Amino acid sequence: MIYLYRIFPKLLNEKRLKSLWEQIFWLKSHIEDCYGGNHLLENLITLCIACLQFESSNSFKIYEYSINLLESELKEQILNDGGHFERSTSYHLLMLDRLCELGFILQGGLNIRPKWLEENIRKMVDWVKNVRLHNGNYPQFNDSASDSLNNL
Repeated sequence: MIYLYRIFPKLLNEKRLKSLWEQIFWLKSHIEDCYGGNHLLENLITLCIACLQFESSNSFKIYEYSINLLESELKEQILNDGGHFERSTSYHLLMLDRLCELGFILQGGLNIRPKWLEENIRKMVDWVKNVRLHNGNYPQFNDSASDSLNNL
């Protein structure tokens, strides 16, 4: 919805803005830290992106919390070889896509480019290059869905 509102700002009204904020606040208070892994990364990236749509002290606090926890989680979840610690090609590619999205938004919206984010994206891209099979497909191990891998 955020991108839709950015492209078509006339769709944004007080009711929709309030709903978006309530969803952000709900996600912050129900973050999937019990599952960890890609679930937690998804939540943190979403909170970072969503909070940038608001200019309040509360949204800034949630953004700061989320971006700092994301940096910390990436230290744990992205291994030295650049692979995601769940060792699922699908999850790895999904997280790489979301981290790139966050990077574009931070660069375009705030004109910042966190070194830790760049380094993790670079490591993850290298891992993707290293595991890609000779036929162009990706290995299907752990929780990998073949349809999500073959469409890349």
